[in-house]
Amino acid sequence: MTVNIWISSSASHNSSQQQLQQQKRMARYRFQQQYLQRLRQEQLSLRNGRNYNYGRDPYFYTPPSFRYSRGGSYYETNQYGANLVRQAVNYGYEEGFRAGQGRPAGSLGLQL
Repeated sequence: MTVNIWISSSASHNSSQQQLQQQKRMARYRFQQQYLQRLRQEQLSLRNGRNYNYGRDPYFYTPPSFRYSRGGSYYETNQYGANLVRQAVNYGYEEGFRAGQGRPAGSLGLQL
């Protein structure tokens, strides 16, 4: 009788492990789909930006007012450029956070 209980317990453990693995696969799939959707939106935004009239943009010809360092070199930019750099950094942090949500430390990246 004890053996049957142990076998039953082991089978239930395997079932819960399989269910957990399936949930992880689905979470990775949802993350990838959401990431692809954000990429599509960004590409669409870039395509729409090609028709932008830079001659009427006051930021485009504004002299630099910010200086930043990247890779050991210094660059200068105006307020518009500084805002873009901030957005890029924040976007990178957000993507990293989304990629790491619900994952234990040391787990591998996007594997299916």
